[in-house]
Amino acid sequence: MKAILFLLYFLLFPVFCAWAQPSQNSRAELPFRNDLTQYEVWPQPDSTVFVFTHEDYFRRNSEPFYLFKFNHDLTLLWQKPLQLPRGCKFLEATSEGKTLFLYFDGDKKDEFVLLRVHTPTGEQTQTNHQLPEHMTFTLTGLQALQGNLFLTGLQNDRLTVLHLNPDREELLKLPAIYDQSSALAAFNADTVAGRMEFILTESNGLKARLQTKRLAPDGRLFSTNFLQSPEHNYLSGRLTPGDSTRKLLAGTYSLRDLRYPQGFFTGPFLTTGNQNLKYYDFTTFPHFFDYLRPGRQERVRRKLDRFRSTRKTYVLRQRFLMHEMYPYLDGFILAGELYYPQYEGEGSTNRVFSGYAFSQTVAAAFDAQGNLQWENSFPLENIQQLELKQITAAGVFQNKIAFCYLDEEVIRYKVISGNENSSNELQTTAKLILPNEKLINTDLQGVKHWQQQHFLVFGEQKIRGSDGVRTVFFVNKLSF
Repeated sequence: MKAILFLLYFLLFPVFCAWAQPSQNSRAELPFRNDLTQYEVWPQPDSTVFVFTHEDYFRRNSEPFYLFKFNHDLTLLWQKPLQLPRGCKFLEATSEGKTLFLYFDGDKKDEFVLLRVHTPTGEQTQTNHQLPEHMTFTLTGLQALQGNLFLTGLQNDRLTVLHLNPDREELLKLPAIYDQSSALAAFNADTVAGRMEFILTESNGLKARLQTKRLAPDGRLFSTNFLQSPEHNYLSGRLTPGDSTRKLLAGTYSLRDLRYPQGFFTGPFLTTGNQNLKYYDFTTFPHFFDYLRPGRQERVRRKLDRFRSTRKTYVLRQRFLMHEMYPYLDGFILAGELYYPQYEGEGSTNRVFSGYAFSQTVAAAFDAQGNLQWENSFPLENIQQLELKQITAAGVFQNKIAFCYLDEEVIRYKVISGNENSSNELQTTAKLILPNEKLINTDLQGVKHWQQQHFLVFGEQKIRGSDGVRTVFFVNKLSF
């Protein structure tokens, strides 16, 4: 009997491995231009993809800006040079409907260039814009709503939001958010309700609350709401789309220390207090400690049992970088990454910050009323970076959510469906499609969710083919 089971395992194991590996049947390549060239990849909701080439540094003989459009199979539809002064420097981009907005630093002080591209044809419209007089501004984010742009950034280390109407030259500073000593927890365009939504985390050092501001497309303040509680600190928040009477507010909370979240909360957006909120402690999640070794997991769980018997709270000691809210069936998924700052050196005065280390991604699914349906996690390996930014790309399809991230030349991934135990060790590489080609080396630069079960992985590759050796910028379609 054991011999038969072993034989079945031996025969079926390759089939299981083949099923687990995502396919890579579509690929686009652009010739590598030079070491100064930067490539931006923008997946679109209509199943197309834009690739934008530019140079970070101005040179007299710099290459022009180019925009490439690919279809759902990564077949090139068109390519166009962008009609811009060569002294422009690319800052940020966003899209809405059939318009791609590209925002540039102009060749004059405090001047910016907005290029609107009609995505079906590539037709371009350029406008120039100015900051308000004597204003400094460092851009951090860009969103579009009904043809208007909202720019988040810093002015003298204070959060500031600017409004850009393409028909007006001067940018408008929005007093509704300017001069807040707050951290921006979320910045999202609710296209269903026609509102721009800002969720701000406010703290006096002892307590933290959330402030939600909703603005009309022209920048006028529509509403302001607060969420605060004597017992809980609210550290981050996300809003479901749609009418405000049906919206849910969800995010992370802590009990004492404002740095470390204790779990997720959900509840109605319009509430008179926290009496209608539901709290889900991370320590009750069966998969929350999966990133630890088995022996360490067991010790932590025994400690949790002792705390529960005395009705004490086991306080967590990692920070949380929250993702956007992902629509899921009739509800949503909250996800984010646990991280902690790392330091080198000994003693309190000789320690030097060396980066942020990430331990795992946590995901939890909720129904339309904010009730927890399941939770799971994805341990992260070998991840440390100086900049605090999201590590994993995520995409929801059917009743699953897939997470991907880059680890040198490897793409690590996990597909989660409910509370089930699934492998945390799955990985693949960026593959070639044409036969008789040999990959010399790969420099992976990014992975992004595209649509449904499809992701895009991109970077630089050196390849030996029938015509010799070539270096390309590639985009592969990664399908689960």
